[in-house]
Amino acid sequence: MKRQTIHLLLDNISPQGGQPYHQGMAQDAKTWVEQANRSGDSFQLDVLESKGNRDRQKEQVDQLGRELPPDSEDFVGISPTATGFVDSYLRSLLTPDADAAREKLTVCIFLEPLNPSAIQRYGQRRLFSATPSQQLMGRMQGEVIHRVHPAPGNVLYMVGPSRSYPTRFRLRGAREYLEPKGYNILAIIESNWEGIGAEDAIVGWEGKIEAVDAAIAQNDSMAAGMKAGLVRRGGGHIPVVGLDGTPFGRALVDAGKLVATVIQPNGVSAALSTYHQLLTGAQGVSDLPADRDLQSQPTCYPPIDTIGAPRSRG
Repeated sequence: MKRQTIHLLLDNISPQGGQPYHQGMAQDAKTWVEQANRSGDSFQLDVLESKGNRDRQKEQVDQLGRELPPDSEDFVGISPTATGFVDSYLRSLLTPDADAAREKLTVCIFLEPLNPSAIQRYGQRRLFSATPSQQLMGRMQGEVIHRVHPAPGNVLYMVGPSRSYPTRFRLRGAREYLEPKGYNILAIIESNWEGIGAEDAIVGWEGKIEAVDAAIAQNDSMAAGMKAGLVRRGGGHIPVVGLDGTPFGRALVDAGKLVATVIQPNGVSAALSTYHQLLTGAQGVSDLPADRDLQSQPTCYPPIDTIGAPRSRG
């Protein structure tokens, strides 16, 4: 039996300072490979890290584009380090000018949907995305704020890198929910997905902590730093909402450091299951969704309908 390789291109999964969400993606892929191999398949896992360097990730993709043979039936899953590079990634991997080249290679883009031009250009290829709705997750964070601090109120908001697709659409979703209800986003503070510097960014923020009613961070690593910074400035009582819902984030909720974390499904298991279906012929390209997106619904920890405003202390 020919062994297929699952190439997973992620940001940072280092045990120290890595992103818990991407660590979870790598672990889910490892678990899927182990289970598939026990069932008689033959897969191996190849994880490549960019560590936040978009040029490094582009070179990793280009190298795969040079090395994968025309008849490759491998899987290439990419969590883009920067928005705007996906089209060049697809050109490197799918070589549309060669009709027979890599027609059996499966490519999945995580966390952001494919644009219509890519779907049209590569419509006959095994290409799809696996995304939770970034906008919906931003709205869910806004709903948590509304439940713990009914409007009106001032919200401090921490974002990931500005060039990132999730950054823009999570913020858009939060604004869509909060602003019509009477909330004001007091300030937007940029950090990074590892949360490095998040605490110091809050400590160095020139605004008044006394004006902040609630806070949102676009992932749990940033939320942990945000909470620590608020504590240092005397704002430990301010509710903070995170996002990712990894064991790291849930532990922060259980410890009382976050009021909630929105659970972002990473889509790895769904993507690999679809790959297996395509590989075995149980599913064809025509069976993929018209928008080529394997959507998964976010949830919340704790469940959002159990979250309410804290009772006043007598």
